[in-house]
This record gives sequence, C-alpha cells and structure tokens, in this order.
Amino acid sequence: MPESTNVVVLFSGGLDSLLCALLAERNEGGLTALSIDYGQSDAELYAAARLCTKYKWRQVRAKVTPFPGSLDPSGANLIRGRNAMLLSLAVATLPEEAGRIYIGSNADDYRDYPDCRGEFFAAFQSMCAAQGLRIIIKHPLLNLTKKEIVSQLRKRGAPLDETVSCYAGSPACGVCNACKLREAALA
Repeated sequence: MPESTNVVVLFSGGLDSLLCALLAERNEGGLTALSIDYGQSDAELYAAARLCTKYKWRQVRAKVTPFPGSLDPSGANLIRGRNAMLLSLAVATLPEEAGRIYIGSNADDYRDYPDCRGEFFAAFQSMCAAQGLRIIIKHPLLNLTKKEIVSQLRKRGAPLDETVSCYAGSPACGVCNACKLREAALA
C-alpha cells in the first residue's frame, strides 16, 4: 500500500462512501480514505476505521470543530455548503497540486441538498483551477439511488452490516433521515 496517493475518497464509513471507495480503488489503484470527525457519531468513525483496515486503505482522519447543524439527529438541518468544507479538507490532504477527489453524493442526496449536485462539484473544481490546482472532483454515484447503491454493494459482496449511516449517533436509530433511506434501500 503506497504511503500517499493523489486520489482521496471522502470516507464516512457509510454505504455511499464504501461503494465510492470501491469504485475509486478499481479505477485508480491506490487511494487515501479521508474520514472527517466533525462531532458526529463515534459509531460512524469506528465503521470507517474498520472498513479501511479490512480493505487495506490508507486512512487519514481530520478533526474539525462541530459546526451548526452538523449534529442535528434528524439530518434535516445539515449545514449549507457542508460539502465545500469536506472537499476543502480533501484538497488539503492531497500530497501535490494535482489529484482526484471522490465523493459519494447520490441521486437521493441530489434531491435534498444543493451541494450534492453536479453543478456544485463543477464550481468547486473551477475554484481549485483558479488557485492553480489541477483537481478533478469525481462523483460516480450521482445518478444512483440508495437502493441501487445497495444493489451494487451486494454484487461486490461488500459487508453492508459493517457500515453506519445514522445521523443520531448510534449504529442505527431507525428514526433519522439517513436510517430511513438505508432501511428502505436494504429492503
């Protein structure tokens, strides 16, 4: 496993980031899984660490001060522009001024969150270019629903039960938006 790579995957330990990382690994070879601790569930961070160990991915963990809305158990009030912060940290993680960042935004996210849309990712990539950075934002799940993501993970034999997608701080509260989407996708 290389010590550094110019491919970073934003890796939460959830279903979306797992498929995103598997696709990045298939397409790119090596990757760095970036897990960002912003005060969310420890269960999610532990899942990310376990999955990185299982797949032998290099993991970098960044810690930031919790921000407004980041800990809303319903997931209804996630902060606007959250992905701008996450992508900025990914840019800072790249060992050089060129690289690829993979993010697991999907069709279900697209509907509810403006910073999970192709236009947002294109604008962020343009912002990087304006700074002289040759960064490519990859979002291979953008046209997939959560149900399609689960289907692809099952085809790959991925350990779905080792992923965590709960906003409320537990492995699966069953009440928050993330748990409801996950439950419907797994059915």
